[in-house]
Amino acid sequence: MNRLPATIRALHSADGLHLLELTLCGQPCTAFASAALPPWQAGQAVEVLFRELDVALSTAPCPTLSIRNSLPCRIVAIRHGALFSDVTLHSGGATLHAVITRRSCDSLALHEGMTVYALIKSNALQLLEPTP
Repeated sequence: MNRLPATIRALHSADGLHLLELTLCGQPCTAFASAALPPWQAGQAVEVLFRELDVALSTAPCPTLSIRNSLPCRIVAIRHGALFSDVTLHSGGATLHAVITRRSCDSLALHEGMTVYALIKSNALQLLEPTP
C-alpha cells in the first residue's frame, strides 16, 4: 500500500459526495469521497493511501485521459516476477510503487532512471489524518 503525505487545497461537496483538491508529490490531484468527511479544511496536512495495483504508468503525459491525477516520476527500481513487475518510483521527494503486468513493463521498455507518469484515479485515493 502506498502511503504519502498530501495537503488539502480545497473541498467541494454536493449531494452527499465530496471532491477534494490536493497537492500530492508537488502536483495537483483530486480525491473522491462518498462518506461523511472529518472536519477537514484547506491547508490541512493529510495522508493519502492507494494500492500499488491502482497505479497505471505512462511514458508520456496524458492530458486527454479521464484520469486527472498524473505524477511525474523517475523509475528507481524494477523487480520482475513471472507475470507482474513491481516498479519503484520517486516523485516530488516521495517513493511510491506500481504493480503492472510484466507484458506492459516490457512493451513500454521501462528501465531504471526513466521518466514516467503515475496515473491514479480519484476514487482510488483514500485520505487519513496524518499520524503524529
